[in-house]
Amino acid sequence: KCQKEFLEFIDVETIDKKEGGRQIVADSYDEVVYRNVSDKIGAWTEVHLLEKKTPYIYKIEDENIMKYSFDENCQKISENSQWPSLLEKVLSRVQPEDFKNDNLRSFVGTQKKGVIYNWSPKFSYSVFLLPKIEKLAKELGYEFIAVVDPRSSNKEIAASLKIIAKKLPANSRLLASENKINRNVSIDLFMRSGFNHYPVTFVSNKGKIHPHFITGIMTDEGFKDLFKIYTEELK
Repeated sequence: KCQKEFLEFIDVETIDKKEGGRQIVADSYDEVVYRNVSDKIGAWTEVHLLEKKTPYIYKIEDENIMKYSFDENCQKISENSQWPSLLEKVLSRVQPEDFKNDNLRSFVGTQKKGVIYNWSPKFSYSVFLLPKIEKLAKELGYEFIAVVDPRSSNKEIAASLKIIAKKLPANSRLLASENKINRNVSIDLFMRSGFNHYPVTFVSNKGKIHPHFITGIMTDEGFKDLFKIYTEELK
C-alpha cells in the first residue's frame, strides 16, 4: 500500500540505495526490514515493509530518530520516535567517559587504518581474545581501540581485564591492563552489530568503517587476511 508515495519519498530524501540495505530481523513476523549502511557515522535508515499495510521509515541521526509513515490516504506523517527499551535503558545511564559516536568519529577521522574490538565480560572468548587482537593489530600497523558491552559494570569489566593480565606472559601483561574501560554507547556501532554476540571486530580506513565485520574468533592468519581485504576495499 502507498507504494507510489513511498518511492517518491525515498527519492526526495535521497536515501542512499548504493548498498541496497541489509535485511535484519524484524520485530514482528509480518514485516520485512532493511537497514541502510551510510558512509556517515551516526546516519542510518531503516525501511519497514508490511504486507497489505503502509510502509514506514526510520531515519536516525546519532541519538535522534524520526519515523515517517503514511495515513489511509497515503499522506506522509512524520514524528519523533524512541529507541527500543534495551537501548533506552543503556542510553539513560550514559556517563561522560563512555564511548559515543563522537569518539568513534575521532578514531575513524584520523584517516589511518584502525581496528575496533567490541567485547563483553559475559562472553569469555571475547575477553581472552582481546590482548591477542590488540597485539596483532598493532604489529600490522593499525590503530587499536577496545569498546565494551555497556550493560556490564565497571567492576565486572576491570575484573575481566585483571584475569587477562594474570594469564599473559609477564612481558605482555601491560598490554591488557592498559586498556581503558570504553563502555560502548555508540549508536553507530550498535546499528552495525547490536548487543547479540561478542566479540565483533571492525576495520576502518580512510575515514570509513567497513560495512562487513568479523564475528567471533579465528586463526591469526584469518584475521590478518580479513584486515587486509577490508582495508584495501576502503581505499
